[in-house]
Amino acid sequence: MKKKYFILIMFLVISIVALSKPASKGFTGLIDFPTAYNLRISNYSVTGLIDHLEGNSKFGIMLEGGFIPQIEAGIKLSSEDKLINQKLLKANFKFQFVQEADNPAMAIGFVEDEDVVYGYLVASKSIRKLLNKKIFLDTSVGLKYNENSEASFFVGLGFPIFQKIKLLSEVYSYNSENKLGEKEKKISYNIGGEFYTTSNVSTKVFWREIDDSVGISISYTGIYDR
Repeated sequence: MKKKYFILIMFLVISIVALSKPASKGFTGLIDFPTAYNLRISNYSVTGLIDHLEGNSKFGIMLEGGFIPQIEAGIKLSSEDKLINQKLLKANFKFQFVQEADNPAMAIGFVEDEDVVYGYLVASKSIRKLLNKKIFLDTSVGLKYNENSEASFFVGLGFPIFQKIKLLSEVYSYNSENKLGEKEKKISYNIGGEFYTTSNVSTKVFWREIDDSVGISISYTGIYDR
């Protein structure tokens, strides 16, 4: 049933995008994990998120800014926390210490997630030619380490299928307890689509295998005067 929700939403958004203009780049993650790209200086993005559309929905608002070259920072306000306290706002920070050329872009950063804080190292590369054939593929590979001393990896792929539509996928490892209470590594994945609805607005629809949940986010990117 939840997969039917996902397919229906994808169909509805694609029908809207068909008449829209191309969008500019600027968003710096796929579904749940970051890429090594960041917002351009003086750019900002505002994102509204509805998670778990199939029931017990969660809402979030995120504000990201490119304040100085190669640095991005942001905050998130989520309905996950009902009380107004130090947990209400969650922060993130990214520093791109290597810019993309023939080499991948590389970045380090941290994210205050819903349950845990983690740091990460990620490399990203846009591939436009492979085996003498023209392709369009955005790739990311990263490692993260959280405050519970748990390490894991993540891999992301973005594949444009039309001028305004990009398929997204992520594969990642996580720690889980077995029946004996012992921790073991498991693999899960996310899939989704990114749709450029106008030159400033993009929409993402995604499904997570780990909890069979569906979500949607809408982002606006603008330029602020310094």
